Amino acid sequence: WLVLEEKDGKLFLLSRYALDHKRYDTEDENDTWEKCTLRAWLNNEFINTAFTAKEKDSIITVTIPAEKRNSEDIGSENDTQDKVFLLSIDEADKYFESNTKRRCMPTSYAVANGVSLDSFHSKYCWYWLRSPAYKGGRAAAVGVGGSVVHEGASVDFDKYGVRPALWIDLNS
Repeated sequence: WLVLEEKDGKLFLLSRYALDHKRYDTEDENDTWEKCTLRAWLNNEFINTAFTAKEKDSIITVTIPAEKRNSEDIGSENDTQDKVFLLSIDEADKYFESNTKRRCMPTSYAVANGVSLDSFHSKYCWYWLRSPAYKGGRAAAVGVGGSVVHEGASVDFDKYGVRPALWIDLNS
């Protein structure tokens, strides 16, 4: 895990690697973090498989603010309460000062399960961000070279990596 921030006895962590591959959503129309199946998977199956009961007790539930697609988009997404989530576009820009530092390698497990490796950057993969892309039916992502891709990809594309983020309380 990478420590992105330390604040008031709490750590903001991001997985060093893409731990798995998943679709952002199993339907091609659910492009909000609130409704996507990836959010449900992270906060249920993933958290219950990846962490012990003691580790789960130290993971903090945080409010994830709703994001609008663009200034014309009224949006229907609400803030969410999550223990595990993905970085937003703003967070991906804030916590990594360069594309090189933002790049991500997948685990062998993620590769075996279908995460796609680019032929030029053969050890790096794309990974999802929670922010909606500029067009409906798409979610933002980070490309193999580490650039934030605002246009994103279709939410039902199943070859991108998942790089979970979470806050932990050091006092629990």
